[in-house]
Amino acid sequence: WRHLPEMYFIIVENSSFSPLPIEQLDNAMNDCLKLAEDLSEVVPDLQRAHYLAGACGHKAHMCQYADARANGFKALEMAKSFKQAHPEDPKAAEEITYALQMLSWHFSPEIDTGINESLSPETDIGIATIKENLCFVEEAFGRNSQKYAQSLFQLAEHVKKRDRSKAEALFEQSLKILR
Repeated sequence: WRHLPEMYFIIVENSSFSPLPIEQLDNAMNDCLKLAEDLSEVVPDLQRAHYLAGACGHKAHMCQYADARANGFKALEMAKSFKQAHPEDPKAAEEITYALQMLSWHFSPEIDTGINESLSPETDIGIATIKENLCFVEEAFGRNSQKYAQSLFQLAEHVKKRDRSKAEALFEQSLKILR
């Protein structure tokens, strides 16, 4: 029973190879989340956080940004709660990273127009959330890893909407890691 949500998740995660219509993929993702919640006694919290983070990306691809952010924040919260209860478990920091990176692309759907005062508050929430959780990316993968560089890049994408010079420094730092 505990593997049922995983099967649904795999269907959605590999949707680029799937002939299923997007509505069926959305139903599969919703079934995955519902089953994982219903089977919470046998599906570990960290696994449920992984499914929620995946749902964040899936919902965003469907342009359901509010649902994407809600799932992403719930995944991040769940993974951090697990980390607090099990500080020695290295998988916790990895799941925090996964949730953060899925969520980081979807804080603010607006296009950077260079007009800072018209930006949504999600931009500031995105900046604060990434900064707050960057330590977990470093813990899980190291400061010179591709994942850390990706998080810096995502941070820069949001920071550039507020301060281009700070964003440029973050982009440079990210590129330096990747070289």
